[in-house]
Amino acid sequence: MRKKGFTLIELLVVIAIIALLLSILMPALSQVKKQAQNVVCKSNLHQWGLTWKMYTEDHKGKFPNLDDRNPLINSNAQRSYWAECLTPYLGEGSRGKGIYFCPAAKKEPMNDPYADDEFTSFALANIPAGSGVSKRSSYGINCYAYGGIGNAFRSRNAWVKEGALRSANNIPMLMDSKWRGGYPLHDDPPLVSGDQNCDPTPAHNLFDGSGSTGEMCWFQMKRHKHGVNAVFFDTSIRTLEPKELWTLKWHRQFDTHYADSNITWEDWME
Repeated sequence: MRKKGFTLIELLVVIAIIALLLSILMPALSQVKKQAQNVVCKSNLHQWGLTWKMYTEDHKGKFPNLDDRNPLINSNAQRSYWAECLTPYLGEGSRGKGIYFCPAAKKEPMNDPYADDEFTSFALANIPAGSGVSKRSSYGINCYAYGGIGNAFRSRNAWVKEGALRSANNIPMLMDSKWRGGYPLHDDPPLVSGDQNCDPTPAHNLFDGSGSTGEMCWFQMKRHKHGVNAVFFDTSIRTLEPKELWTLKWHRQFDTHYADSNITWEDWME
């Protein structure tokens, strides 16, 4: 006797049940993936924080100095210097295994060398051949950490060395970024939306007594659920909501209370 097969209605019911289960499971799986990316990102930044400590110990407490680089390299390219200085201090097991990237931002952009949005990487510049340094990254440095900055305002307010730090747990070192590094000012405006990118021309070429303007934009985004991950000079790790960026001590004269009464926040930052 032939076994009775499934009827069309029964097959449709099974398909409907599978579709329903997938619709329930997919958001949960997506959330798990995002949480895993957040954990790996924080681990990467912590390793960079430790390599910074090793570098400064080997250089008598001094931070990387841009004067040690080829003076013909423009200031825009010099922002990549952190990767060149710190890579030799990475363990062999860490090199070339994604430590230069937040897992949520590995894609190459259309607008190379700049990132297109918070989920794409950018190009590092003037990386020496054979150095083992990645050609791309999605982390950027607080450029006020560097010594040897040419601009007068930046030079006066750079941290330069370990001994100059005060409240190191509120001075950012490296974080999720849309560029190699930035020089934020306390009166930098918020972006209109979190996926908006900076206009690189004014961001790098408008020089007055205080340096370029609007460079907080490189760090304003929600790459992770609430904001960006950052490692501080005490090697602590925090996830920062966009508005919190104005409460950090980016440079010596940065007014961490300026935004309280002078900045109007955009809706996306809530």
